[in-house]
Amino acid sequence: MSRDNFRLMYLNPPYDSDSETVESKVERKEKRFLRHLLMYVAVDGILVYNIPRGRMTSDIVKMLVANLDDIRVFQSHDDTYHQVYAIGRKRKEKFLNRNEVDRILALMDEGSDLERLPLLDAPMYKVLPGNITPKLFRSNRMDVDFVREVVNASALTKRGMEWSTPKKPALKLQPLLPDKEMHRVLRMASGRLNGKVGRGEQLHVLKGIVKKEIIKDIQDTDQETIITETETFRIFFKIVDRNGNIRRLEN
Repeated sequence: MSRDNFRLMYLNPPYDSDSETVESKVERKEKRFLRHLLMYVAVDGILVYNIPRGRMTSDIVKMLVANLDDIRVFQSHDDTYHQVYAIGRKRKEKFLNRNEVDRILALMDEGSDLERLPLLDAPMYKVLPGNITPKLFRSNRMDVDFVREVVNASALTKRGMEWSTPKKPALKLQPLLPDKEMHRVLRMASGRLNGKVGRGEQLHVLKGIVKKEIIKDIQDTDQETIITETETFRIFFKIVDRNGNIRRLEN
C-alpha cells in the first residue's frame, strides 16, 4: 500500500495484556497497530480510533495528538467494553501540543463525564475527495477470467504491445532483444513462422518439420555387445516459392 492513501480509516486494534507487565519490553499491540497504520491515512483524512477507555494511555494520546487536528473523543453507547472513539483529521506535519494531551487525558479519568457518541443531522467531519487512485487488494487465487481482466488493464501489457508493434504497417516487426539464428530456426521449426513469408519476388510458403531419430552405436567386446541409443532431432523446412518450385532445407 502507498502512504497517505486513505481518506477515511476506522481502526479497532487488537490488545495484548501480556505486554503490560513490568518485565515485558514489548510494545502494546494497540499502540503498534496505530503506529503502523497512521502512515496510510492521507493528509486531511479522517481517523476513527476505537479503543477501551482504560487503554487510552498517555503514549496513545500523544501519538494521536502529534498527528491529528480537531480531535474529539466520545464514549460508546454500549458500556460492555467501555469503548471510546477518538476522531480527528490528519495534519501534514507532526506537532505535539501538550495542552491538548492533558485535555484528552483528563477526559479519560474515571470521574470525568465523557459525552456519548452523538446522533447528528449534520456531519461532524467532512471526508474530502481523494486525488490518489485507490489501490486494489487481490488474493493469490484468481480465476482465469479475472487474470485476463487484470492483464488487459495492466500498464506493463500496454507497454509490451507498444514495444513489439510497428509504428507503421510498412515497418518490419522486430523482437525486443537481438534475434539470433537459432531463435529463427526454432521459431520456424515450431510453426511460428509457417505460412506466407516475405513479399514481392521473395514471397514463399514455409513449412517447418522436426523429426526425432534414434542413432544406435554398437560396440563389440570379447564378453558382450554394447548397444547405445541416442535420441536426436532433425530440423528441416520445405519451401514453395511463387512459381511452384519446392525446395527442402536441412541442417
